[in-house]
This record gives sequence, C-alpha cells and structure tokens, in this order.
Amino acid sequence: MAWKKNSKNRLEDREAALIKAMLQEGNHTDQDILAYFTRPDRSINHARIIEIRNGLTFQNVSAATPAELKVFRGRWTHPAHQPQPPPSPPELFGPPEPPRTACLKPAYERLWWGIQSVNALWSLFHEKAAAGVREEFTTNQLRAMVLFAGATLDATLKQALLVAIPELMRVDAVRHQIEERFHRRLFRGDRPDTRTLVDALLSESPRQRAGALIVEDITGGSLQSVEAVQNVTALLGIKRFSPDKSLRAAFTVRNQIVHEMDATSAGPRERDTAKMKNHAEALLGTATSVLLAVDRALGSAQGS
Repeated sequence: MAWKKNSKNRLEDREAALIKAMLQEGNHTDQDILAYFTRPDRSINHARIIEIRNGLTFQNVSAATPAELKVFRGRWTHPAHQPQPPPSPPELFGPPEPPRTACLKPAYERLWWGIQSVNALWSLFHEKAAAGVREEFTTNQLRAMVLFAGATLDATLKQALLVAIPELMRVDAVRHQIEERFHRRLFRGDRPDTRTLVDALLSESPRQRAGALIVEDITGGSLQSVEAVQNVTALLGIKRFSPDKSLRAAFTVRNQIVHEMDATSAGPRERDTAKMKNHAEALLGTATSVLLAVDRALGSAQGS
C-alpha cells in the first residue's frame, strides 16, 4: 500500500491507516492507540482518534492490513524503553574565580568567554562521537578546542598586562623590570634609539610611558610559548610561576596545529582524546592562575 503524507494534519496517512486497523481490532482504548503515535516532540490529542473513527478525517485512507500492523508493532518501541541520548559530558573547565580588582574585569571576561567556547567544543566532540561521526572529523573539534584554549591564554594575559602595569609601577620589582627592559630597547640596535627616549621624556609621565612601550612590545607578539608566558609573569613580578611539562607540551601541539595544519608527510597526526583534553586544561589553567596572581599583586599594590 502506498501512503502519502497528509500536510494538513499532524498525523500522516500511514499513521491514520494503522489507527484504522487498530480500531477495527476493537480491543483498544483511544489512549492505548495514542501511545503508539505520541512522541516527546509531538503530542496527539485523543480527538484525532475520534475524528478518524467517525470518518471526519482521512476518509480516503484505507486501514492497514493485519500484516502491515504486525510489522509496525514489531518495530515499535515504547517511549519509556527507547534509547536515551548519552548524558552530556562534564564541563572541561569550570568558571574561574572572579578577580577582586575591578580593572581586571575585561581580562576575566576574555577568560570566561574562552572557557565557554572550549567547553562547547568539548561537548560537540562527544555529541559527534556518540552519533558515529568518523574520527578524522571529530578530531577537528579537539584541535579547535586546543586552539581556543591557547587563544584564551593569549587574550587574557595581554589584557591583564595592559591594565596591571600602570598600577604595578609603584612596586619596586616591577619598576626595575620596566627600567631594565626599556634600557635594552633603547640599545638593541646599532645605535641608541633616541626617538623612543625623547618620546618617553616628553610624555606627561616618562615612567608610565616607558612601561606602556614595553607592554606594546610584548602584546604585539604571540604569547604561545612557555618563554613568552614567563616573560609576562616576570614583568608582572609574579615569582612563583613555574610551568610544568604539560604547558610546554600543550604549546607544542597548539603550534603544530596552527603552523603545520597538524599534518606530517604520512598524513594527519593522530590525536589522543585524553591528551588533547589535558592540553586544553593546561592552557586554561595557566590563564586562570596567572590572572589570580595578578589580582593578588594588584590588591597588594593598591593597599600599600
């Protein structure tokens, strides 16, 4: 029997045919019949059964044959027994502790936006994997996750640096760092950079201008290596920052993805899910810990 979809009703022709066959059996309540055609995304009113029984709708649809009804029942599963979607994976990284220093709010926002993006990619990876999407495609979600984690670290540290240095210039260790780096900048070429010196001297605050120039040097590049992150933490006077091997490994993978498309002469690199998760956590964890350290340093400087 060929059935066509009835666009004017929520029930389709084939469903109406099956309902008519059930009504002919004579041993079902309307509620029993509705159970076969109600789904979580569609609720059928019992009035539809009454309309079909009384010939008010689907008049041109014949009842399904006993064989067709048997096949339908053999394939049907009660909604309560239907396979449930897999539970959502836990967030890869939870919300960070908000800074107490108001000027760090933009840096915190960048960190939190980045964490949410990484969590979304982590969830998408699990959804695609559960749906049976081929591994070479799901691995791209893991690659994107590591890239976003690296970008989050970069954006968070740069924003923190921009707002923190002017405030931390009163701290001796930070001021000495600025003076030393400014001196190196003036004499890094064949001859002294007198233009930069004059620029700083004629500014309203030579010390603040020198700090701003050093910040421009650092934020103008990419903070995608352990050495670059250490450069930032040293300038901020954070002495306890000692990255472990996990951060260096995360940067290695991140840079392979960015600069080499994660490919070798033999084809795309294989990526282990657990390791990619660890890489993203290392990058986000570093961003979080550095921001908290800057917050503490600013709190101490403003309280002094």
